[in-house]
Amino acid sequence: MPSKLHGYRLQILVGCFLSLLVFGETFAGDSRKPIHIRDLQVRAENGHLVLAFRADNLVSEKIKSTILSGLPAAVEFEIRLLRGKGEMIRKSYFRTLSYDIWSEKFSIQFEDTTEVYRSFEAMLTRISRCTDMLITPLNRLDQLSRYTLKLRATVLPVSFRQNQKLAGWLEASETSDDITSEERASGFKFNISRLISFFMGSRPDRGRTSKWFETTFTLSNVKK
Repeated sequence: MPSKLHGYRLQILVGCFLSLLVFGETFAGDSRKPIHIRDLQVRAENGHLVLAFRADNLVSEKIKSTILSGLPAAVEFEIRLLRGKGEMIRKSYFRTLSYDIWSEKFSIQFEDTTEVYRSFEAMLTRISRCTDMLITPLNRLDQLSRYTLKLRATVLPVSFRQNQKLAGWLEASETSDDITSEERASGFKFNISRLISFFMGSRPDRGRTSKWFETTFTLSNVKK
């Protein structure tokens, strides 16, 4: 009977392993779709230069799966404003995408507020379309200069350090008290932390970063 039970557990492990391989290939294929920023425009609003854009393929299936599991993902929008060839402004805006598995609601945390959504699609639409990102007061710009605004997006799942802590916690939880006598006799032990490490990898750069997208303008042709 113990050998039969061990056989069932081995079948379950092999099934989980093959499932993860299939999902891993799906996620890898999805991750190859680059983040694309389009409709990049600047305008004047309330005395400030404001940026609007749309981001396609911002959240991969792998990062979506991470969010749906209850772990957050961070989004960074990096901005550079150049006057001629000289860099004038460098700044970043951060957003946090999360899912409350108890209330089954999604949220985006901004610098000063949090917006709540009932579906992942609604949250994704909101984070992928920006209409009011502040760049700089207009009085810092002059009419004669030509400016270039560059934008790059990065999306990261739960941090590598947190993954390490999770793996370490799971490793520590696998004490001798957690292993049955049958498993000791057979040498069978499902080390889940090693399985996580196998699929998550050991590098801290498992997120997605777009290339730089840019638009050029003069203050005289900025929409008001």
